[in-house]
This record gives sequence, structure tokens and C-alpha cells, in this order.
Amino acid sequence: MVIVAALHDLSIDGKQHFLEGCGLPEKKICEMSPLMKAINLINYAPVIEGMAEAKEMEKLEQYRTRLNGALDFFSL
Repeated sequence: MVIVAALHDLSIDGKQHFLEGCGLPEKKICEMSPLMKAINLINYAPVIEGMAEAKEMEKLEQYRTRLNGALDFFSL
């Protein structure tokens, strides 16, 4: 969980350099990716819940865009 929090605000290059600096080989990073994504989503849950309760529909749509991967321009 600490790694996911540390990666949160880094660029894609920053994320890769950080993980490599931790001694993680590319294969291990790829293996860990689904778990790190799941932890990140869990961290967002209370924020999203609060927006839903407050009926902040515009913000919810922004988070939907983020969480569905629409802003990930590096993955196919």
C-alpha cells in the first residue's frame, strides 16, 4: 500500500524510475500492477461515495473518466 501511495502523483516515467529504484524488475512490476490498481481504487472509494451522497454529478463523471482508463494514453 505504501508503494501505491508513493506512486500516486508521479508521472509515468516517475513511477517506472521509482519502482526500478526499489529494485523491482519489469516482470515483477507487471505482476504487481493489478494489485496496485485495486488498492488505488479502494483508496478512491470514500471520496466517490461522498460525491455520490452529495450528488456531485459533474465530479463523479470526472472520476469515471479517470477510473475507466480514458486518460491512460500509454496502454493498449
